[in-house]
Amino acid sequence: MKRGLSALGILLLLWVGGCSKESFFGESAASEPEAKVLTIPDGTILSSSEIPLSLAVTTDVKKKELAEPYALSASILSVDGTEVASVTLDRVNPQSGPLPALIPPQLPPGTYTLQLTLKKGSTQTYQNRVTFFVAEGPYELERISLFPPSVLPFSTAIVQVALRIPSPSDPWIRWTIQGKVVQEKLYSQGGAELRWTSPAKEGVYPVRVDLFPHPPKEGTTYSFASPTYLTSQLVVSSTVGLQDTDLKPESSHWSLFHFMGNLKDSGYRKNKAEYGRGHLKEIGSPQVLLKETVFGYYLDGKSGFVTEQFLLSFEGEPPLESFSLRFRLRPEAPVEDRTWFETKTKEGTFHLKIHTNKDKKIEAFLEVGNSRIVIPSRGSIQEGRAQQLELSFTQEAKMLRAMWSLEGISEDPVGAFELPEGGLSTFGKEGISWIGIGEEGSGFVGVLDEFGIRTERSSSTGMGTKVPIRTEGKVEQTASGYILSPGSSFYYGPLDSLPQEISLSIEKLANAGVEIRLLGKDVDRPWAIISGKEGKWNITAGGKEYTLPAPTGDTLKFSIRKDRETVTVSWNEVSVSIVASSAEHETFSFQIYHAPTAVHPLGVKDIRVVSQN
Repeated sequence: MKRGLSALGILLLLWVGGCSKESFFGESAASEPEAKVLTIPDGTILSSSEIPLSLAVTTDVKKKELAEPYALSASILSVDGTEVASVTLDRVNPQSGPLPALIPPQLPPGTYTLQLTLKKGSTQTYQNRVTFFVAEGPYELERISLFPPSVLPFSTAIVQVALRIPSPSDPWIRWTIQGKVVQEKLYSQGGAELRWTSPAKEGVYPVRVDLFPHPPKEGTTYSFASPTYLTSQLVVSSTVGLQDTDLKPESSHWSLFHFMGNLKDSGYRKNKAEYGRGHLKEIGSPQVLLKETVFGYYLDGKSGFVTEQFLLSFEGEPPLESFSLRFRLRPEAPVEDRTWFETKTKEGTFHLKIHTNKDKKIEAFLEVGNSRIVIPSRGSIQEGRAQQLELSFTQEAKMLRAMWSLEGISEDPVGAFELPEGGLSTFGKEGISWIGIGEEGSGFVGVLDEFGIRTERSSSTGMGTKVPIRTEGKVEQTASGYILSPGSSFYYGPLDSLPQEISLSIEKLANAGVEIRLLGKDVDRPWAIISGKEGKWNITAGGKEYTLPAPTGDTLKFSIRKDRETVTVSWNEVSVSIVASSAEHETFSFQIYHAPTAVHPLGVKDIRVVSQN
């Protein structure tokens, strides 16, 4: 029903501009109408119980007499275009002073259009339409959160906005990234959450969220920004920090999938590089999901991942010997009779399957040749909460033993099978593996957060000697080396004796604070320290300090060579010889330490150790 407007309503100002002036909107008055009606901005939220309306007139021409006064018509239209209220004010001119206030009728919650028309005689000089909302209660956007907090390039992240809205209400929420609208939907349809695929380029990307109390007319959208909005920034970086719940260190995992919105294998095995960023292929429709504090891929029992690789390759460099299969996940119903992992060699000589039984207990099925064994666990899988589980295999003489660990509590080891002559390597390295599902389907239901195969990490020297590697702080392994974030350390060794030569390359030295510490039996007291800070480099050894020439460029090629009592340090093309007693060096290791005050990550690659003859 159409009703009239009376006093006290939306603030209206009549602007009458002179031709030589700029208009209120910063444009030349020559391209503007001689009069405008200024009112509330698009998107204003007004209370349904009181909609203040007042009308005032202002002008740059304070005393100019108008030959003919203006007539102002104001109409309120519902979302379907029906006029629900209107009023006309005659004889509006610059000398009118304050005009009578306007009061629209009390309107039910919804979306409305205020249509303003200004005429001089029979000629329409100006018309404007403003969309406003009638709604009760607060509408506030509080914060924008990104999961994970820093996103790898070309990965799927979840962005959420926290808001305060009255109950019941179902606002329309619009997401804009870098000025482009990427999602618009109702709150009830998941509008407060955005799945965002990050670009391939690292950087900081602006995001904006606009809130509208009511949705637009079906098939349309709002052409204006909302006064209720919030902005933030999304960080895309190739070096992301691991959380406390993430499996680590990466350097101790043969294969490791963090499932941070991508299928990247962060393990150290070499053949993964043949498949680029990730060698997994999706089965079904895995969906990136944040469930409470667990971020990963939601699998529905028909979804999972497969790789045409035998993930337990026993002919690696170095080969797998003792290893643990590690899961972090949040199961949902149904839990029973679900396959979590399966792998088998191409020849069928080795087949391992991890699954739940009808009693919701996890167990493993292992088939080696014609021998079959079930490795049960005493623990039950619980629905609706994150859990970490491990199945470890350890070689003891000719026996491969297995042991379950649930939430850090280890069970008694059991004998799995006796190894053939030649050990695990006789089973080969080619095969196929499934994660989150098995060859026959009936896969895991819930959020798969992490999966990895942990080993006692070791690497080969130039002479074939196995050397343990460990890290502290945030260290990421790449195909060619390691990336050390500020405050982290990389340890190489110990060796049984002082090697004849060590060589490596350090990249991204700009603004770096780095120390190379040569360690003997007492790892807390280095026998030599090579340090670089603010472009100055020196080596301290045997109670003496030697100045080293600053390396040119961003990469340092460094080597140490031992010859009797002399240690020669080669610094790119320059060598410095120092005397250091070898009596202490019954064992040897070195540490690369990256100072917390450093600005950039540090790259370490091409490590080579040559043993004494």
